[in-house]
This record gives sequence, structure tokens and C-alpha cells, in this order.
Amino acid sequence: MEDSAEHRIVDAPKELIQEVKTKWNSTYCMLERFSNLYKSAIRVLADHMRHDLQLSRTDLDLIFTAVEALRPFEEATREMSGENFTTIAKVIPMVRGLKEQMSINLKKRNCPMAKELQAQLQQRFSCP
Repeated sequence: MEDSAEHRIVDAPKELIQEVKTKWNSTYCMLERFSNLYKSAIRVLADHMRHDLQLSRTDLDLIFTAVEALRPFEEATREMSGENFTTIAKVIPMVRGLKEQMSINLKKRNCPMAKELQAQLQQRFSCP
């Protein structure tokens, strides 16, 4: 009996991906994939004696924090990119949601990236 396509996709081996400079969310996707596969990456580097490429705990924490800070923007981008529905009505609620999420992120963790994202949101999407 043949497996379903969905089952094959779920079980497909995951690989690290690279960012595409023209697409901001590719950086998010790259960091998110790495954060999911970092233990495997560490093992591969150790197996190949590439200790010079090992990331410090601080580096890993920075990646995890960046993924957490950028996730709401990736979700908003995906939501606003829908083709089968009108998205203009979602702009204001989406921006409000992003602002709220940035406030929550800042309360959980004092992250410079989240502070900058919040400042940029405020600058670009506030009434004069």
C-alpha cells in the first residue's frame, strides 16, 4: 500500500535552508529551520571535527530570540499574502496585533531586536 503524499512530506528529511537576500522572510525561515535542527547540526560539526564552526550558547539564544521576535511578522506576512480574500480590511487589525505581540515579547524578554521592531512599527504605523 502506497503512503499518502501528506505522510511522505511529514516524514521527509529536513535540511538547513539559506536566506534569499531579496526576501526578508527567508531569513526567518532559515533561522527557524536552524533552531529546529541545531542539535543535528552540532552533531554533524562534531563528527567532522569542525569545532571552529560551533555556535556558542549565546549565539543559539540569539537565534531563538530572533525567531520568537520575527514569528509574528512572518505569520502576518503569510496572512496578508492571501489571494482568495480581501486583505485591505485586515491591515489595521494586523498592525494592532503585531504591536500587541511586540509588547508581550518585550515583557517576556528584554530583547533589543523586539525593541527595534516595536519602534519601527510605531514609527511606520502610527497616526500623526
